[in-house]
Amino acid sequence: MQNLNEIHKTLETKRREMRELNKMFRDELRNSSEYQTVTDELQTLREKKKSIENAVRASSQAALANLDLLKLDVKSYTEMLSDVALNKYAANENIEIIDENNAKWLPTFTVKFKKEDGEPVKAAAKETSAAPASPIIAFNEGFAT
Repeated sequence: MQNLNEIHKTLETKRREMRELNKMFRDELRNSSEYQTVTDELQTLREKKKSIENAVRASSQAALANLDLLKLDVKSYTEMLSDVALNKYAANENIEIIDENNAKWLPTFTVKFKKEDGEPVKAAAKETSAAPASPIIAFNEGFAT
């Protein structure tokens, strides 16, 4: 198995390379007059779309208030679903959901690394056995089907 630091270093190199290529493409697009024309037309259409959306929203304030409440409910139930599933996983219980169409939903878990705030760690000649900061484990609400 490879060292986490080696994998991270390679990943950062690849990301840097991607950023450079994306910058090159953006520069080429900026120099294209056809692209600039289309971009200006797109901006005009976006503004027109936004004004139409605002007019419709102004005419249906009650529905928008209900929509905001529903968004909050969906967010809280999603968090509750994640918490219950994670607790069941920690208790080594079976985790599955069967919906009204008899489709089975299974959880997926992801591991994300977050840069720690503070002073940078100085590279040592050898890795120490000090316990590393624990990674953030997030429950992904998109279940596999």
